[in-house]
Amino acid sequence: MKLAVINGSPRGTNSNSRIILDQFLSGLAKGNPEQEHATFYLVNRYQIQDILDYCRHCDVMLLAFPLYTDAMPGIVKQFFEKMPALPGKKIGYIIQSGFPEAIHCFYLEKYLEKFTQKLGAAYLGTVAWGGVEGIQDRSARLNKVLYSRFHLLGFHFASTGKFDERIVRKLKKPFQLPKISLAIIKLFSSTDLFNYGWGRHLKANHAYELRNARPYYEV
Repeated sequence: MKLAVINGSPRGTNSNSRIILDQFLSGLAKGNPEQEHATFYLVNRYQIQDILDYCRHCDVMLLAFPLYTDAMPGIVKQFFEKMPALPGKKIGYIIQSGFPEAIHCFYLEKYLEKFTQKLGAAYLGTVAWGGVEGIQDRSARLNKVLYSRFHLLGFHFASTGKFDERIVRKLKKPFQLPKISLAIIKLFSSTDLFNYGWGRHLKANHAYELRNARPYYEV
């Protein structure tokens, strides 16, 4: 099985998608040390044709990318628009969202299935999970469960060529947040503690004092 792994995050090697793919590929290598694969970072349109040329000669494609407010990155959409018919190929997807609920990936998952069928390829499924945006700020111990699941996902994929459905279901939890969680979020949403991550980036870019600005707001 010749495998092409495509990271469609605009952050490239600094992306959360790379961290997750590293765990998946670690499991893949453990499950099959002889597995041939190539990893591509799709960060600009000039790479698209080279990646497509490689994909024509591979058996399986795995595309991983984040959602930006329920939408795929523009570079991924452009890549999709240039993909030719791929009869005989197998395509799977790994998508993630900063929002904690997997429901944000639900409709895109349906689109990806139909899109793959339109290409004439076999659909291997979509791995989707939420709450990823802060993983680079968390310790390895706090990320242990997530990393372990993706490692096992890769290990299983090495021997079967498929995603383990039990792991896929676990990653999709919570699909929607319970009402008590929503109440807590609403209570703390205006505090600096809740917005620590955003506040840190705003301060680093000297924009913290402008965080409530509404330049296009009309009374």
